Amino acid sequence: MSVLLPSMTAAPITIRPTAELVAEPLSDPHYLPPDPRDLLRADPNRRTAVRFASDGIALAGHLYRPPGADPTERTPALAMFGPVSSVKEQTLPHYAERLANHGYTVLTFDSRGFGESDAAPGRPRWHYDPNEIIQDYGNAVSHLLTRADVDPDRVGVVGVCMGAATPSRSARATGA
Repeated sequence: MSVLLPSMTAAPITIRPTAELVAEPLSDPHYLPPDPRDLLRADPNRRTAVRFASDGIALAGHLYRPPGADPTERTPALAMFGPVSSVKEQTLPHYAERLANHGYTVLTFDSRGFGESDAAPGRPRWHYDPNEIIQDYGNAVSHLLTRADVDPDRVGVVGVCMGAATPSRSARATGA
């Protein structure tokens, strides 16, 4: 079926079943590297599992340290926040590893009810409440501030996708 939209150019839009479309070769593979071995791959050996509390709920995280940093060396740190409903093993490791390569300690984590983190009492897993997630973000920063290997005067936040909007809401909610 072809549809011509009046506000657009005269080029028709073809609507077909998805199975038919995905069977075709890509005419513009711009988002893929020429060699598939060059796709971003996270190295699980670069991270350490951590747990911290948010409103009494145990949250699971991964901590990335700068390569070669002494365990007692205080480094600047970043709490990273990912897309809605993502888990720490998805989008964020690629960023976290690269930021750690530049001297940052980076914390990624699963918000309450997601991934390896506990759910709030009486809440189902995968329940998303933006106000509770904001609390988790604030508590992630608080966790970094308590670590002996983090310089508490140099702690920041980085968000990806919807995770980029939440730090500003968190700052407003906490008065930071």
